[in-house]
Amino acid sequence: MAFDSRLPAAYQEEGPVVTVLGSDHLVTFDYAEPSPIMLFAQRWWRRTVTLLKVGTVVCAVAAYPIMTVASNRIDDSSIEVAGQNWTLPEVGVSIVKIARELEGAGWAGDRANWHPQARLTAMPAWQRATADALSQHTALLADLTVKDGDVDSDLKAAARLLKGVEGEDMRPRLTAAAEALNRYDSRAGRGLAATPDKVVKLAAEATLFANWAGADRIDLSVQVNQDVVEWPASRVDIETFYGAKARAHLAQQMLAAARTAEPRLARLPSVSTAFDRAELAWSRAAQMKPLVVSNQSGDGPFMANHLASIGFYLSEAQDASRNLAEALGQVMFIQTEPTPNPDTVKFLPGHPVAGDAGPFDFPDVASARMSLLARALFQVDGVERVFLGSDFVSINKETDKDWKHVKPMVLAAIMDHYMAGLPVVEEGAAPSADAEANVSYEGEAAEIVEEIRELIETRVRPAVAQDGGDIIFHKFEPDTGIVHLSMRGACAGCPSSTMTLKQGIENMLKTYVPEVTAVEAVL
Repeated sequence: MAFDSRLPAAYQEEGPVVTVLGSDHLVTFDYAEPSPIMLFAQRWWRRTVTLLKVGTVVCAVAAYPIMTVASNRIDDSSIEVAGQNWTLPEVGVSIVKIARELEGAGWAGDRANWHPQARLTAMPAWQRATADALSQHTALLADLTVKDGDVDSDLKAAARLLKGVEGEDMRPRLTAAAEALNRYDSRAGRGLAATPDKVVKLAAEATLFANWAGADRIDLSVQVNQDVVEWPASRVDIETFYGAKARAHLAQQMLAAARTAEPRLARLPSVSTAFDRAELAWSRAAQMKPLVVSNQSGDGPFMANHLASIGFYLSEAQDASRNLAEALGQVMFIQTEPTPNPDTVKFLPGHPVAGDAGPFDFPDVASARMSLLARALFQVDGVERVFLGSDFVSINKETDKDWKHVKPMVLAAIMDHYMAGLPVVEEGAAPSADAEANVSYEGEAAEIVEEIRELIETRVRPAVAQDGGDIIFHKFEPDTGIVHLSMRGACAGCPSSTMTLKQGIENMLKTYVPEVTAVEAVL
């Protein structure tokens, strides 16, 4: 077959010369042109590919800042402690704060340089300030729970771990700190760790919070009064603002937890106003949420000076916290002492109780009509008997009740009574009677009774009062030499009261008063 025979018919008509392609030859290819649909598809595809390429470049460029912004999550919501099984609610707040930072966007300070969170400013400042404030608060608790000269090991460890070390990841340190705090709270709940006095703790916390406000106000003032101010705020401005905000949030949450745990203390007339002011001032500072932190003059229509604003709130918080600490410092401190009777505890309010008018022994609520304090104490679940000594209150509880639950309520009732300025007993109330009033002695018997009375007043009564009780001379029988005494307060139900009477008081009276032959207890 000849070569030209294989050419298309159009070429055969024109001849085998194909070296020059003219317009006539192009016309012969009209049958090979693409259809309009194919041309549209081609244009669509080319544009789609172009858009995909451009989109990929844009996403690659924009993804980093987008991830940076998305990871900047500051959780300043309230922490609910009501209903939680925390021995110390403030410890619970600390644990929740740590968990929030670790379980949320993560700890920004641990990120590598290439990570989007490494470009953040607000969140790292917030987290650093939170950890540092928690460390200071935990160290405060450790100082308040020193027992036998030793600092609690878990609190000490937690304070050290929260402080952080330059160049060391914080996540494992924070996790270990939370575990240490949880161990301490668990041990404290079982009575295996010392707990601070509630009044002392709150007063110390208020002082600590006031110090936070003072230090932050100085830092904020330095930034506000700079000669050269970046627009709208410098990196240091942002760090200073969010550091102050973090400490304000922690202070407000600690005060809220204290109010929930000790509502009676927060309602004391001398404390409630200062407590409310402090919590409100800290809340105002903690709730500031500017979209963009500004350190401008603040006289424009749009740009406020957020550093100056939070500094103003911190000024109020500082004054309110100091007032709260002073108010708490004036609250009475009630000491407690055990007695030989495990069901009886001696409470010393540091103020006169019955004074010279007593003592007063109330075996039940019906007998306590003359005493507002005794009636208030009988309202406490588990209180079985109340004894009012000269400067102490002895409480006898029901055997099946635990002092862990009864003692805090008794302390609160005593504190409320004294802070309200109410009298202990009604004016003219007669002390618990000893039947001696209708007994008269003459001659040698009178001299013996006077000597017995003196021994009881100078030697026996002070010793018995140390155990939260009292002893009352009832009568003396000259014919038999028997002395009748009444044991009151803790000593009334003390298992060793009989031994005390027979071997202690009886032997002493026999030694100094030979006419005494025996001592009998009057029930």
